[in-house]
Amino acid sequence: MRELDLWQHFEYTAMKPGLASITGFLRDAGNPQESYRTVHIAGTNGKGSTACMISRILEKAGYRTGLYTSPHLVRLTERISVDSKQPGRAVLERLAKKYYSLAKKHSLTFFEFITALAFIYFREQKVAVAVLETGLGGRFDATNVVKSPAVSVITDIDYDHTEILGASLSRIAGEKAGIIKPGCPVISGVENTAAKKVIERFAGKCGSELWEFKADFCSSASRTDWKKACQHFTYRDKKGAVRIELPLLGEYQVKNAALAAATARMLATEGFGIPGKAVRDGIGAVRWPGRFDVRRVRLSGKNKTVILDGAHNPGGIKMFSRSFKKSIWAKRPFDVIFGVLRDKNYTEIAKYIAGLGEKIILVPVRSERTLGTGSLKEVFNGLHLKNNVSVEGSLRKALVKTGNTVVVTGSLYLVGEALKIMEG
Repeated sequence: MRELDLWQHFEYTAMKPGLASITGFLRDAGNPQESYRTVHIAGTNGKGSTACMISRILEKAGYRTGLYTSPHLVRLTERISVDSKQPGRAVLERLAKKYYSLAKKHSLTFFEFITALAFIYFREQKVAVAVLETGLGGRFDATNVVKSPAVSVITDIDYDHTEILGASLSRIAGEKAGIIKPGCPVISGVENTAAKKVIERFAGKCGSELWEFKADFCSSASRTDWKKACQHFTYRDKKGAVRIELPLLGEYQVKNAALAAATARMLATEGFGIPGKAVRDGIGAVRWPGRFDVRRVRLSGKNKTVILDGAHNPGGIKMFSRSFKKSIWAKRPFDVIFGVLRDKNYTEIAKYIAGLGEKIILVPVRSERTLGTGSLKEVFNGLHLKNNVSVEGSLRKALVKTGNTVVVTGSLYLVGEALKIMEG
């Protein structure tokens, strides 16, 4: 397991295009991914929470359900679950040891290997359906070995990983649309006109039924209960309306929940038995740490409200900032702790951070890809802002220096580190 832990540090530095390696590995392992039905999800923002909601709906409908997401926040085992239960570390270690030589034979990257282990674990657990979130892109993502998903889902599309996926939204959409398969229906939350046309073109070429957000289904009348950290909204499509309570904050999560509900409706047309109650109960049971995640903790002898959000691209931080400014916590003094990876569009992200709070503390992220705080400070200096911007050597030191309310954002790695500190 130590080997696997060390290997994960190269998750985004050892990537290679193509699916030949993982396809060969899975063939030698008996093609476990063909043992169950799948729901496949790609997108820039929201795909993890959407995947989680879909899996909860399927569980409430009585299906034994696997869920595969990435990255993890604290523990590697977070990426894989069956009926909301993660495998123990010993289970993952057993699988890793058993298939390690085969992984080396096929020169798998870390992400390919952990994806393959998820497929194998789901087969062992005899799941009826697996919900799979892509790691990056779609066309060449390791999860895209699935030949005929029951439904393909594409959440909203924005700029991220442009050095790999392309510099335009239409190019990025083309990579994400790679998960669309012939004859398999598609749920789309894409709203940008150029990107939307790409999804429509791919679906048309594949002869896939396409349901689009706002055209074929929608959400409306959202009401937020900040104290209970939940939202109330109505989902609507041509089959009717469902009132839903969503225990996640952020306006963007309402859209994600609508995508999940639409997927459930589409799955019903594909032979799945999913009553409206399962949709309500499944979404009502979702938990998704690190996204507008409000924690009340005691740190260094002080009671603090810590708000975590792993927004790591301009679209993500824009949506979080807009929702946070409407919250009860934005009406009191608060600090912002910000760290970012150097391969992100940190200049654009910094503009939204600057508009979020008056006191900003810059910290390094615990990753080989972190942007140094000196370089990050220069970005803020170049914006000629009036914010009180300072630098700390670690997240722990920054948390000690903040007031009663603090926002931690900019990277999921930073959020994961915050969770570790608070757990400790």
